[in-house]
Amino acid sequence: MKKCTQCKKDFDITDADRQFYKKMSVPEPTLCPRCRDMRRWASGNDITLYRATCDLCKKEMISMYRPGNPYTVYCTACWWSDKLDPLTFGVDYDFSRPFFDQYRDLQIRVPRLAASVVNCENSPYINNCGDMKSCYMCTSCGFCEDSYYLIWSEHSKDCADSLKTKDNELCYELVNSGGSYRSAWLYQCEGMSDSYFCYDCRNCTQCIFSTNLRNKTLHIFNKPVSEQEYKEFVLTLGSARKAEEYKQTWHASMQRAIHKYLMLKNCENVVGDNVSNSMNSYAVFDSDSLENVRYSSCLLSGSKDSMDVSSYGYGCDLSYEGYGLGGSANKCLFTRQCFHGCDALYYSDLCSGVHDLFGCICLRNTSFCILNKKYAESDYHALKEKIIAHMRKTGEYGEYFPGSLSPFGYNESTAMLYDPLSKEDAVRQGYSWNDAMPETKGKETIQWDAVPDRIGDCDESITSQILACTQCGRNYKIIKQELRLLKKLGLPLPRSCLLCRTAARLSLRNPAQFWHRQCMCERGGHDHVGQCVVEFETTYAPPEGRASTQRPELVYCESCYQKEVV
Repeated sequence: MKKCTQCKKDFDITDADRQFYKKMSVPEPTLCPRCRDMRRWASGNDITLYRATCDLCKKEMISMYRPGNPYTVYCTACWWSDKLDPLTFGVDYDFSRPFFDQYRDLQIRVPRLAASVVNCENSPYINNCGDMKSCYMCTSCGFCEDSYYLIWSEHSKDCADSLKTKDNELCYELVNSGGSYRSAWLYQCEGMSDSYFCYDCRNCTQCIFSTNLRNKTLHIFNKPVSEQEYKEFVLTLGSARKAEEYKQTWHASMQRAIHKYLMLKNCENVVGDNVSNSMNSYAVFDSDSLENVRYSSCLLSGSKDSMDVSSYGYGCDLSYEGYGLGGSANKCLFTRQCFHGCDALYYSDLCSGVHDLFGCICLRNTSFCILNKKYAESDYHALKEKIIAHMRKTGEYGEYFPGSLSPFGYNESTAMLYDPLSKEDAVRQGYSWNDAMPETKGKETIQWDAVPDRIGDCDESITSQILACTQCGRNYKIIKQELRLLKKLGLPLPRSCLLCRTAARLSLRNPAQFWHRQCMCERGGHDHVGQCVVEFETTYAPPEGRASTQRPELVYCESCYQKEVV
């Protein structure tokens, strides 16, 4: 048992953990898994974008770095061009100074990439995305078209306001859902069509306020209804007032549903949530096709033999404490956004197609470099070992980049989405804070009582108005493409801003932590008498562990859940 040096809570280091640390020749961590995860997410920025000017070509661009930041920032075209040679910024290692101080100096000098986008068309306001077409304010997405306000979504078309989704078309407000068509307000659903306000349903059509259904048609509150009843309900969806009432009803119906202790699909020996096609992994979340992975999240496909990796994950092997690793990233330790065939990297950032680097930034298609200075192979390995020994003495080796080295304030980083902190708490934990976030209040040009309640009564003039969020008062606008999608779906205008809508979607999801509990099933015919005796690790906190005790979820083991869902 160890005590986290940040949150001061106790955490375990298992024998399996120690075997991995020994294999990677790294010391045991000083932070608990949750604090390590937040430190990694704090080094990235998913949704805070700014208008800026490229420091090379001087053209206007969209940047994840706030104006006035200390970094040199290039637009995508300039950063990937031959005009940038990051090796020209190389320096000798200074054994009289801590490594992180030297790395900070290099960070300031080497030009950074304004927004991480690859093969995207007509989509200037996106970040960490690839193969996107005509999309707006999407992040960590791929292969989407005509979609808006998506986070962690793939292969979606004509979709908006969704989180962790895949293979959807004409959908709105989906969370952890996929393979659906013309549906809205779904959570943990698959294969839905023309359905609304459902939880944990599969392959259903024309279902509303339903939970735990399989292969059903024309159901409301899990009961069969006529097609006329269904159509009458759908006609009411265009009303903003009714939609808000329906959301409350939906939340109540989810609380009464049966909840599987962990959402695992085609998994063997896995303890995690929202994980599929994986084996022999522990404390993993929102990931697919993992093998021997621990304390990691949001890994898209094919990662193995790794620990403490957050985000991306295509072909990430034998790596530790990384953020945004993938595209065949092998043996990458303490690295950030390194991809496309990286191998044997230490403490490096924004590198691609490289191998054998230590403390490097923005290098491409090169090898054997330290602090962006190139060495002969034998000299590189000898110096690397000396630096590691030096960092062990200073207590730096084995730690991911500290919060002070994040290019972003905590409140503009991705960590703020998953683990929001006050300015005081963030600064106390070593993070910076942006006091000039891109937001306005009090600039609205129309009041909500002057906006039509029904979407059918809204014309395109609403897109020229400035609205005020009904929750936080922040100003926002409806874009023309968004209005067209809402009209096509017959759904009302959102009355809260993007950040509040995102927070509402995130609030549906369980935290990335476990509690030991017993199955709550007491129903007959489930091969037990009285309450089921099966115990498990689950992301559902027991009543005494919740901030509110008003959440009466019935949490079932795998066997009881499978017997009960219909």
